[in-house]
Amino acid sequence: MDTPESTTPMAKWQGLIESMRGMHAKPKSKVLRGLPREFWVDLVAAYPSLTHAERDTGLTRNTLTKYLRDNGVEYDQSCVKSECRERDSRIEQMMERLFQNLEEVTSPHEIPRLDPTKKWAITGCLHCPTVDPVWIKRFVCAARARGVENILATGDLGNYDALSWFTQKDGEQGTTTRFQVELDAMRLMVELFDQVFTGERVYMLTNHEKRLLSMLKGEVDAEDLFTSLLRYGKYINRSHVRIGENLIVHAHGRKVLSSLPNELSMVAERPVYVAGAHRFMIGQSQSGRPVGHLAGLYWSERLGYYMKNPKRLNTYVNGFFFYENGGLTPYSDLVNTDWGEFGCE
Repeated sequence: MDTPESTTPMAKWQGLIESMRGMHAKPKSKVLRGLPREFWVDLVAAYPSLTHAERDTGLTRNTLTKYLRDNGVEYDQSCVKSECRERDSRIEQMMERLFQNLEEVTSPHEIPRLDPTKKWAITGCLHCPTVDPVWIKRFVCAARARGVENILATGDLGNYDALSWFTQKDGEQGTTTRFQVELDAMRLMVELFDQVFTGERVYMLTNHEKRLLSMLKGEVDAEDLFTSLLRYGKYINRSHVRIGENLIVHAHGRKVLSSLPNELSMVAERPVYVAGAHRFMIGQSQSGRPVGHLAGLYWSERLGYYMKNPKRLNTYVNGFFFYENGGLTPYSDLVNTDWGEFGCE
């Protein structure tokens, strides 16, 4: 600490300086105004710079310069300017180090991006083992015919009904599948995709996957479970993915069926396609950008066994999309896709 020794000119003022520490502004100003010129002369003689005086006395630089000027005591201005330059330099260096550290930190909200130079087959909910054989075949045949080598599955890979509260509602009928049977079916489905899609295989973990982990009560880590299950693919523990300008989102809840794609498109200022609604839709947002519902390859009739209102099934429509040439191309009965072109019904 730069405290002057007892032989310095400021030694006799130390008691006064200590008494001003922690003093309120108004009484301190009164004390400072009453100090003799000798105090300020001794201060300049005791310290090599105002920075040293500031550190030792607790008086701010502005206070020191004011009373030195008021008492007509000269001090080395070049030294003060040098201190300012050094301080500015230190501040610049510290900001540079801070900014470098900030650049190295990945935002927890950063949206993963897939390679937009590649073609991607994009499927919404699968809900294995409640997947529709007709739609799995359509998906595979169309991808092979179009030369699509990469797949993005947008969550809900499985139902996991065997561990859910749906088991209690359906248990008396005895139709709930064992968890092992569900896993076996999922493994076969993933192995099929491994053969068909020889490029990247990306799987989003969304509400059903989080539900599974919750059911297991922390007994299995997501990394261990899904890394072993997906083997040659990779999973993204996020509900948002970007491909080029397109935002792919998995959501659930009432809003998914109404205004979500439109609102997201306006906020994100880009095309938005939403999975999780079990619906197929293409259109435009109020901002004029493409929007849609990704539907999926689920088996509608079998999904309905736990629905409170089975009549809602008639609103389910399957479908899928391919990302190519910067946009998403829809494939569904609603857009009159010619499945015979791909060698399937």
